[in-house]
Amino acid sequence: MDQENKDSTQKPEAEVITLEDNEEDKVVTINDVFSDSDDECQFMTEKNTKICTYPEGYKPRQAIYTCTTCAPSPPFAAICVGCAVNCHEGHTLINLYTKRRLCCDCGNSRTPNNKCTLFEEKAHENRRNVYDHNFDGSFCMYKCTWNPDESQAEPMAQCLLCEDWFHFSHLGMDIDKKETPPAGDLICVRCVDKYPWVRALMANPEGTFCVVKQMRENTELSEKAVRFVILRPDVWRKNLCKCNDCLAYLEDAGLEYLYDEDDMLSVYEKELEAEKEEEEPANFTELATRMVGDKGPDAVLYAVQCINAFKAELDTMLKEAAEKNQVVTKDHVNQFMEKIHKRRLEERERLENEAAKRARLEGYQAEDDHPGD
Repeated sequence: MDQENKDSTQKPEAEVITLEDNEEDKVVTINDVFSDSDDECQFMTEKNTKICTYPEGYKPRQAIYTCTTCAPSPPFAAICVGCAVNCHEGHTLINLYTKRRLCCDCGNSRTPNNKCTLFEEKAHENRRNVYDHNFDGSFCMYKCTWNPDESQAEPMAQCLLCEDWFHFSHLGMDIDKKETPPAGDLICVRCVDKYPWVRALMANPEGTFCVVKQMRENTELSEKAVRFVILRPDVWRKNLCKCNDCLAYLEDAGLEYLYDEDDMLSVYEKELEAEKEEEEPANFTELATRMVGDKGPDAVLYAVQCINAFKAELDTMLKEAAEKNQVVTKDHVNQFMEKIHKRRLEERERLENEAAKRARLEGYQAEDDHPGD
């Protein structure tokens, strides 16, 4: 997403993620080595990738995927990030970016052949979930589909209200593909037709805006031809009237979230960035400092020794392959990681035995010090 236009929620290039492995041997980079590793260090700043959000209920906003392997046609399924990573390996996933008020369907009746490995105790169905045509991989008013073999040439933006994605040209906006789209909250033509009072916001963007009063006094609003509306998110939502009539109307229409400034996508993204910056160590020194506070200096020393040992063994493996003029395949990497994993288990067992032995010796010493107790 363009950092200068976050409020327009411009969709990045078409993203259909397939986690299928290539059966043929392939050259493996150093990044593949670490991504294949079960070392938990790679996940220490990705809290959501090991958690199913189902216990959190219908979240105000969260990143959502749909799995066309488990649910290629209705009934569709909403999959949270954690389940997409951990429960749908080898499946075709479509990134829907963020959606409101959805609860994870992984493992329930909508994905009956796929077990959730993160949180099994789910209801049969999430009755409050709403699934639009995005869940079958189609977007925009013409239901354009993502092509995983081609990048999306024309940018798209997400409607604030219906959360569908639209090409600017299909909204009637004459914009060059290289031109930066206008920033702001986009409200699509369908939602403008559904909520005619939105048209009046363009004429009164900064003053207090009473939705119900506008609907009563402007009977001709629905006759105005408007293809879309783009509004400044930092202004118009704060100025929405909060009289009892407006509160009741927006609640009945399911739009009460417009009063919530935290619902804005820009706020959601800033919170994610701040959370990552807070959780992610800037460098190894900072990581080591945290580990000293949490685990003690011995744990840091042990971690450094393990890392250095891993690097040395990896270097040896790659040098041996280079000397033999041999391509390092995924099988070689898997064998290497299995060897490391086996050695780690053996080392852990050795340390546990030593700890148990020390505990027994301390127990004997305590008995000798207090023979009458």
